[in-house]
Amino acid sequence: VVCGSMFSGPIPPARPAVADARGLAHPAATIGRGALGHVLAAALVLTLLNAIKPVTMDDPSYLLHARQVAAHPLDPYGAEMFTYQTWGPALHNNAPPVAVYWLALGQRVLGDHEFAWKLWLLPWALALGLSLRSLLARWAPGVEAPVVWLTLLSPAILPGFDFMLDVPALAMVLAAVALFARALERDSTAGAA
Repeated sequence: VVCGSMFSGPIPPARPAVADARGLAHPAATIGRGALGHVLAAALVLTLLNAIKPVTMDDPSYLLHARQVAAHPLDPYGAEMFTYQTWGPALHNNAPPVAVYWLALGQRVLGDHEFAWKLWLLPWALALGLSLRSLLARWAPGVEAPVVWLTLLSPAILPGFDFMLDVPALAMVLAAVALFARALERDSTAGAA
């Protein structure tokens, strides 16, 4: 018993054991049909709006990277590209491999159909929407649906959602943050690493 100390009430109980804490589910850990419907609908609208846009800006260079990967998966930078008004090795226009290999797989599976390749980008839109929704449910509950819609169709995302790697990179970063937050809540050191 502590007398005359700064405690003005009962001493709080000890933190539950890790086994007990893992059973507590954060609301963001589960996603209901309505929330999933909003994410899926927003991702579909984003993907369809992208599919009707022409190939622009740096898209051709990423399509060339994907074509090289589709033809020679173990030599992703073996081709030559016309960049910066000159021919040179594809390595001079470096592209991280994950999204490029995904696009190359789409080229192999879907054939030479640009519209279908753009629809092949739907998983990136879904990853972005689900990750954003997870983070919003955790730190700004109640606004998930409108913010997912506003973000996915915003001027920051819609014009840049094409064959360039900006939106897939953002989707992977948000997914990593969401998974890290979930692991921390579950006291999962392995999940956080």
